[in-house]
Amino acid sequence: MNNKILFISATHGNEEYSIKVLDDLERKYPKSEYGYERIIGNPKALKKNVRYIDQDLNRSAPGDIKSKIFEKKRAAEIMKISEKFKYVIDLHGSNSKCGVTIIIPYPSIENIFLSGLFDIKKVVIWYTKRSDENVPLTQSCKPPGLEIECGPKSDPKISIELNKVLERFLKGQRSMNIEKLMKSLETKEFYLVYGIYKSENKIARDFKKVKTDREEFYSFMSTNQYPGEINCYKMRRIKFEDLFLLKAGK
Repeated sequence: MNNKILFISATHGNEEYSIKVLDDLERKYPKSEYGYERIIGNPKALKKNVRYIDQDLNRSAPGDIKSKIFEKKRAAEIMKISEKFKYVIDLHGSNSKCGVTIIIPYPSIENIFLSGLFDIKKVVIWYTKRSDENVPLTQSCKPPGLEIECGPKSDPKISIELNKVLERFLKGQRSMNIEKLMKSLETKEFYLVYGIYKSENKIARDFKKVKTDREEFYSFMSTNQYPGEINCYKMRRIKFEDLFLLKAGK
């Protein structure tokens, strides 16, 4: 079987937990037999245990192979590598209590259908139309791609849950058909990120409804991960059938 799945770990150098998850996965499900490969997204940042060297790698695609900025050059390298694969799965870790969640940076039909191959209930559409430069890796790569965000990343239970999710993905995508795919998609909860919340007030955990004087929204990344800038991201629920209108800007 030809390699057709690319797993990226440590796109941020301080999210190394997924490397061990993939190590454990590979011992049970060999790469050659199950058709996948794996790379370290940002090896320099991983070595220093920092998020990035010059700039966020996950905001550097499609990159520039001639750039002096390490992450822009590395993004271009990853874009080239990804061309050989059918799917690209970028593994991330957060301090927030988001559990194991799918993030789709670009809501194409192919990327939405790819989310249906995973036994993950919550799917977050996080897409900006402002530019095609300096975007997430899986927004810019040619094959269908998505991120799996896991948190809190320090919780061993999260690593165990991610391992089980990836096991089911490797085994299940072989026998997936359109009927199973649609059934999977119909059971998911879809959310759309539409803004940020900057209040100093304490925010409910991720995916809980927040009520303010002005609006109601669902919170995401609600750990004050970006102090002084963002308390959390604001989301709204979206119906499955409405997902296909997003790319058209409706």
